[in-house]
Amino acid sequence: MPTPSVATLRQLIVLAEKREKLTAELEAIEARLSAALRTNPSAASVAGVSSKPGRKASVKVGRPAKAASGKRGAIKGFILDTLQAAGEAGVAVKDLASSLGVKPGNIHVWFATTGKTIKEIQKVGPGIFRLNGHNGTKPEVAPTAESAPTPKAGKRATRTPKAKKAAKARAKKK
Repeated sequence: MPTPSVATLRQLIVLAEKREKLTAELEAIEARLSAALRTNPSAASVAGVSSKPGRKASVKVGRPAKAASGKRGAIKGFILDTLQAAGEAGVAVKDLASSLGVKPGNIHVWFATTGKTIKEIQKVGPGIFRLNGHNGTKPEVAPTAESAPTPKAGKRATRTPKAKKAAKARAKKK
């Protein structure tokens, strides 16, 4: 085996020292992560950190966390805040979806369901919505009792003849 040159040995020494420095820095970061996880164990799932016993803490790399995940109504709050900030011009669904990290179809469904219960939300154009008539505060969702469909006039609240027959047949079998 040939003897390495002095220049090669110097490069190896510089690289070895750099590796030792980075290893020490990494261990310090892992110690801080472990300490933080001991004080707040629920932060591990938020940060995407694995803290299995007997293993070094490792950070998972992948898809970023969604902006409004975790709490019910977070999407509604974000959308209402964004609509309120946008003013008369309104906001495009694709912009809301990209800032929330969800598909635009999910936002369209939100406007067709939950958004429909908020009277102040108005569709301005294809895929563009705004908040009308607000006085600087977020609108409230209409109570569910008021938004429940009322029975049509002239319909009886009793069972249909077909349903009555089925109920009698079930009663006979018993």
